[in-house]
Amino acid sequence: DSPVVALGGGIIGDTAGFAAATFQRGLPLVHVPTTLLAMVDASIGGKTGVNFTLPGGGLGKNLIGAFWQPRAVLIDPMVLGTLGERDLRCGLAECVKTAIIADAPLLEYLSDRVSEILALDTSTLVDLIERCVRIKVAIVCADERETGRRALLNLGHTFAHAIEAQQHLGLRHGEAVSIGLAAAMECGVRTDRMNDADRGRVTRLLEKIGLPVALPQPVPLGDLTHAMQFDKKAVGGKARLIIPEGLGVASIRDDVPEEVVNAAWVSVGAV
Repeated sequence: DSPVVALGGGIIGDTAGFAAATFQRGLPLVHVPTTLLAMVDASIGGKTGVNFTLPGGGLGKNLIGAFWQPRAVLIDPMVLGTLGERDLRCGLAECVKTAIIADAPLLEYLSDRVSEILALDTSTLVDLIERCVRIKVAIVCADERETGRRALLNLGHTFAHAIEAQQHLGLRHGEAVSIGLAAAMECGVRTDRMNDADRGRVTRLLEKIGLPVALPQPVPLGDLTHAMQFDKKAVGGKARLIIPEGLGVASIRDDVPEEVVNAAWVSVGAV
């Protein structure tokens, strides 16, 4: 069969992957990611999907999709020279997420090499991409269909998807993830699973990279909690959250009190 080749960033990969999964009941798929975010995250693991309008308005992230593993993923860091710096920073949000859930020393690596990464130093990019890809591959191989540990890769994303549903904010996915990480860490601190020093270390790294840790303008709390109900991971309309438990460790929780979630939203600028 002729393969579908997804040449582009995360949205291209998700959409082309969904087409490959469904057209003629499945065609071979090859990812050729051209953004850092797609290289370290979106092209790895077989998740495909397209967005869908939520009841009452807003954007539901990847609500229609399928698991469809690519036959190959071809990554060439040289193509990142075509990427704007804003999008390069967005990819680093996923690298920070990876560090929080599975590789605490990666936080120091990122902090020490932000300048080299943004300057597109090839050796540094190769090391960073390989490190993040190896972690995600290991997690996916152990739990392809996200029945357990793979859900850790969603750290910050339950909040991020609700943020992205507020399309007037004009945020990229990586920027929403960065704010989502800040909200998830607030949950961790409020439930005594993460200490404030570790939260501060990650926050300073996100700011050093040039990523936001708060909403660019106030958003009604009700709009954000409403959007959270439609997250793919929600059970019975209740958010299922990934909570950091220090650095390099996180847990999957469905028992985070509503008042903690609301406080986390307020901490990043909800009103």
